Amino acid sequence: MMAQFSIKASCLVFLLDRAYLKGFAALLSSLSKTASLAGMPIVVISDDQSVLDEEFVRNVSEVRRLIPTDYLERYRGLPNDHIPEKQRCEVAPKYTWLKFFLFRDFGYDHNIYFDSDMLAFSSLDEFFTNLEGVVFDFAAAPNIPRDLWEKVKDSELFSSQLAAFLQARRPFRAQNFADYSVNFNSGFSIIGKNLMNDDFVGILFKRAAEGKTQYEQRLTYFALQECGAKFCELPMWINLTRPIYDLGRQFGIELVEKKTLVHHYIFDKPWAVSASSVARHSDRRWWEEYHAAKAVWPSIASFEV
Repeated sequence: MMAQFSIKASCLVFLLDRAYLKGFAALLSSLSKTASLAGMPIVVISDDQSVLDEEFVRNVSEVRRLIPTDYLERYRGLPNDHIPEKQRCEVAPKYTWLKFFLFRDFGYDHNIYFDSDMLAFSSLDEFFTNLEGVVFDFAAAPNIPRDLWEKVKDSELFSSQLAAFLQARRPFRAQNFADYSVNFNSGFSIIGKNLMNDDFVGILFKRAAEGKTQYEQRLTYFALQECGAKFCELPMWINLTRPIYDLGRQFGIELVEKKTLVHHYIFDKPWAVSASSVARHSDRRWWEEYHAAKAVWPSIASFEV
């Protein structure tokens, strides 16, 4: 039986490797600064024990789980002739497939997952208030089509396309996933109790063997269809990707600046660029948050060594 969503019965889950520790610290700092999700239990999962042993990670998390070395063994024998060659060369096979470990029962009704290349820009209180009581198996924001922002040079065109996209959305409504035709972005997602089991992970594994993609996001999409999951679409503002945010600022679209709850950096990680050489507003904002995090948790300076 599906449980109604309750923030009090949920946990935050983060999947980390060493490269994402700085992002994790900045994200937690931003959540604290926006007074979001204070006191919520934090679960950290990793396939690297040294990450789980970091002083900072131990201080901020209630639960730490090591992903077993044999967890991906069942993937190693999968045929990949059906996978486009370009995808075989990308990071998807290991790091994003480790996201399947998110479908574990950590003792809560819902697992709330954030990618670590995200930053909270505004309080999430109203967002979670709107979600309280909704019954679903999986929740995520829609994946914004590339044609909404790619090569768009005109502010009026951007505004009209954005308005049309938003008008078609129905956030906070649960529906049968079989009736949902829009791709979602799993960078921020919420997993319900019904999916926290080996049966669902088995479907993911099967889809990885049979499908024509290696991307965890698409594999999850097909698995949700197969198991007849109940899906809740979330507003795009909880997972606003960098291209949309940067265009909104460039064109002076107040709605984008005002409504963004969580910014998702996706392509270029801000910590990969020197703080003294960043040009984009979103990168500067990330570095400000990271420096604030170091003031609170001095031990994260060790990430830079």
